[in-house]
Amino acid sequence: MPNMLDLSITIALGLLGAAAILVAVRLALGPTLADRALALDLMGFLAVAFAAVLVLRTGHTALFDPAMALALVAFLATVALARFSLRVDQERLSVTDRAAAAKARRARDCPPAEGGDTDD
Repeated sequence: MPNMLDLSITIALGLLGAAAILVAVRLALGPTLADRALALDLMGFLAVAFAAVLVLRTGHTALFDPAMALALVAFLATVALARFSLRVDQERLSVTDRAAAAKARRARDCPPAEGGDTDD
């Protein structure tokens, strides 16, 4: 019978692999930018978890430093993408506001003709 830790590590690696496949599908098929950003963030988390499980299996602690660097980069990428998405939404909103304001000005400056037919 295998050691309980070895069995747990094997199960964890299998589950992390399955999660990575599902996240890759979401990354490819995500209908919105937010779905893709969340999938990319989760992929970074899964890579860090995979490195941690590999450290448990192999005993080599050299994977800790790259895992921590990846966690920091993934976090900063998520923040940057959130700021970019917010800026795009604000620009889209300001374009919509400008179009609505222009439409209101046209309606105010050119009221519809009263009485209908003006061919007298």
